[in-house]
Amino acid sequence: MKTFYRGSKKKYFDWKVKFKGEIFMGRKTEVKVAVVDDKQHDRTKLKKILIRLESDFKNVSFIIALYQDGISFLNSKEAYDLVLLDYEMPDKNGIYIAEKLEQRAKRPRVLFVSGYDELTKPLQKE
Repeated sequence: MKTFYRGSKKKYFDWKVKFKGEIFMGRKTEVKVAVVDDKQHDRTKLKKILIRLESDFKNVSFIIALYQDGISFLNSKEAYDLVLLDYEMPDKNGIYIAEKLEQRAKRPRVLFVSGYDELTKPLQKE
């Protein structure tokens, strides 16, 4: 499983500095994370990775929600800080879901996850 970041480097840097600043200032930081993937195995694997990261940072706790498809995720209307989003799903692909997230007032950071070795194959026009 590969992980990709979509967005500008400046936005990523700003979020990282804010996030790390809160951690090192001793405050408990809760990060709401949505994992959106049609494969149960991948959802579980990503959740385990987040739990492992949580143990590395004493002041961070992840509130993790798992969704098996993009439509149920969009219908939840829940606000998240971070979305781990599968690129290829049967109902709607990750690009469609990310575009819908851009329309929300509180836009989360989105990380695409994929079983593809490279994203050049799925991003090519058909």
